[in-house]
Amino acid sequence: RIIGATASQVDGNTPGFSQNTTTFPNGAGGTVRTVNNLVAADLPIKPATPTVNLPLTRNQTISVFNPNLSTGYAQQVNFGISQELRRGTVLDLGFVRTLGTKLFAFQDINQPRIYGDFLTSFKELQAFSANGTPVGAGNTLARIFGGAAGAVSALGATNLAQGLAGTVADNLDRTASNYNRFAAAGVSDNYLRNYPQFNQVQYGTNLGSSSYNSLQMTLSHRTKNATAIFNYTYSKSIDNSSVDGNGFTAPVDNYNFVNNRGRSDTDRPHAINFSANYTLPFGKGQRFLSSTNGLVDRVIGGWSIGGLMLAQSGTVFSVTSGRRTLGSTLNTYANYSGDRTIGSVVKDGRGVQFFTPEQVAAFSFPGAGEIGNSGRNSFRGPRFINMDASLVKPVAITERFSMQIRGEAYNLANHANFTTIGSSLLTPTTLGRSSATSNTSSGTGARVLQVALRFQF
Repeated sequence: RIIGATASQVDGNTPGFSQNTTTFPNGAGGTVRTVNNLVAADLPIKPATPTVNLPLTRNQTISVFNPNLSTGYAQQVNFGISQELRRGTVLDLGFVRTLGTKLFAFQDINQPRIYGDFLTSFKELQAFSANGTPVGAGNTLARIFGGAAGAVSALGATNLAQGLAGTVADNLDRTASNYNRFAAAGVSDNYLRNYPQFNQVQYGTNLGSSSYNSLQMTLSHRTKNATAIFNYTYSKSIDNSSVDGNGFTAPVDNYNFVNNRGRSDTDRPHAINFSANYTLPFGKGQRFLSSTNGLVDRVIGGWSIGGLMLAQSGTVFSVTSGRRTLGSTLNTYANYSGDRTIGSVVKDGRGVQFFTPEQVAAFSFPGAGEIGNSGRNSFRGPRFINMDASLVKPVAITERFSMQIRGEAYNLANHANFTTIGSSLLTPTTLGRSSATSNTSSGTGARVLQVALRFQF
């Protein structure tokens, strides 16, 4: 489905027609009666003519739909078998495949085009700024600013040295003192943008796609006193955007959505959950002390032990360069040479490290016009493990009223699940370092033990 927020976003950003108008004669204060002699000032204010052709100031961001927008759809295939292994024990196996096709996604079709002439001129200025290499006679950036030295001064020597082609393009094309030089230098207002009257043109398209494949297994066992269920899922989820179209989330390159394809934000190849409950065999109707009197039965009967365990692969993340080396507003990925299945939790005097110093050293910055070869969601954080347990005793009072005594343990093993791995090469001191722990079912990262008395009626 196309969510309602997409329509609201487009409706609220209709180009040229978003303006306030006072439509009542007494809107500015006072009361006007028709028996009075009306003057022009008493009449309703005539709306101003809508500004349809906006000035070429690159300021306003608009949202529009592709007029041929299609309705996205999902296809699902599943196959399953179920087999009773023994009395009360059942094994279920299933394969599930889901494909999302023509999913809704916003694309900025006004992203600065940094390739071609701009990138060539940029790299020539880089060499000039670094070692004085003369720029070519046709260097567009030098022509705009009256020479290479003027271009370096206006665009920033640091930006050039770091290959920030996207930052420089934005500065050149969105700063009035810069783009007002275009005409004198014989440079078109469309040099970098398709629509220079706008900043971003967020275009609702059907570029989104996703695929999910999984093998799912459930082993369940049920007897008079015990219930146990074990679930395991082995899966892979891939997409080119893990957001639902509720607002604009910039891809790494709006003109090449294929570069955004990678493991989904929700990809967890291994997921295990196990739950069990066992009623102790003491008291009336049970194996032991079944003939005990009512008072004793109230004390020893009905106790049950429960447990819940969850273990799954860690979340995926991208290591970014922290630099805009492409035209998108998104920072590009870092370059990386080595095995991408890296990372393990190590606690030392510096804190909680996930990448070793040698692994951190394998990352490097991409150059101007480069996307970074490490890719989207190429790395996986620490796995998640949690165990909860309970001890429950029901106490009957009357037919309508009862109590329940509960002892509960959350994160029984007191296992720390580390998250928020530093992922920007721009801050190497925090790259690969964990700065937080995730919440367990108790709402806190540490072990929690509690006793509760519950009254039921």
